Amino acid sequence: DIEGIREMLSISRSALSEKMGIPPTDDRLEHFRWYMQYLLDTTATIMFEANTIKGAGGIIATDLDTMPAALLIKATKNIPIFYDAHEYWPEADVNSSPWEISYWEGLESRLVHHADYCQTVSPGLARLMSKQYGTTFNYVPNCELPGHALADRPKKASGDTCKFLFLGGFAPGRGIDLL
Repeated sequence: DIEGIREMLSISRSALSEKMGIPPTDDRLEHFRWYMQYLLDTTATIMFEANTIKGAGGIIATDLDTMPAALLIKATKNIPIFYDAHEYWPEADVNSSPWEISYWEGLESRLVHHADYCQTVSPGLARLMSKQYGTTFNYVPNCELPGHALADRPKKASGDTCKFLFLGGFAPGRGIDLL
């Protein structure tokens, strides 16, 4: 898959549009190329640092962008991979075209089968990804759930300051403005 990504980055816009089955005027092509380069850069950076790994019992791949490197490490160091998907990557960019979503679904589907354990952040997403990819996804919530001890604490009075920590990508459609 890394070689396929390199090929997509090296070919012309018209050749890429033909390969993806879309018009060469599609404005998402440059976004797609950016994501391809980002994936390669992330993989190269992790692999550079992987040479320093000694005695690790496992690797946690956090989201699809770290899976290629994790699988290369698994292959070279014989270390199990724990895939922790914090989101459904194919639809993480709300502006993605259907062809992009299809590409990312295909890539993730090919890679997750090589992980030793897969999990995500909610029961619904675990069901969706298990069905989509034909492999078991478990889940560990990444937020406070109703009915748990912290959810039952008293609410602050109006006018009090609300502080929160946002961990994730700042992108359109993620609701950051609502926070």
